Amino acid sequence: LGKFSVSVLEMVLSFDVDVSMIYRYQRVTQMFLWLVHVCVIVLIVFYALFQSLDLRILFYIKTHQRFKFLRDFVTYRYAMVMSLFLKYGVKTQFMIGVMRHSSLDSFSRWLSYHVEDDLLSGRSFSESLNQSYFDPKFVLLVDQGLRRHCFEVNVNRYLDMVKKSIAEHLKRFMQVFKLIVFMY
Repeated sequence: LGKFSVSVLEMVLSFDVDVSMIYRYQRVTQMFLWLVHVCVIVLIVFYALFQSLDLRILFYIKTHQRFKFLRDFVTYRYAMVMSLFLKYGVKTQFMIGVMRHSSLDSFSRWLSYHVEDDLLSGRSFSESLNQSYFDPKFVLLVDQGLRRHCFEVNVNRYLDMVKKSIAEHLKRFMQVFKLIVFMY
């Protein structure tokens, strides 16, 4: 059976056509497949390494300045937990204490530790949120909400704003991914 199967390259060569484009396409395809394999291996290694909570938080500490999307996502998760407590009328000091010791979200617990530490050292709530780990828009909206007595409304406004931003980031990522898939 192997002798009866004819490859496309043999058919094209029989017409005395320049096959340099075929070889170039073959090299590009091989490089793309090699890159996909390397990316999959790197993702598997990252997944295995970041099963530990400590490593995920250390990764966040190291990269939160460079990757705005990551900082927005972590702040969004913190604001979601905060919104849940505000919905049921929980006071701020108690809310931060509960978030600090709860098992709802590891990043919220870690961020609440820093906020609670600043609150216990005498800083105001707005000042304790003003850290590089939080999205500056969140800090600004919380500060405005505390001054205008619409804290819960501003936290929910931030959640809506970031939800749209995350959807836009994912949409752009999917467009690039579709472009790469359709090209190859």
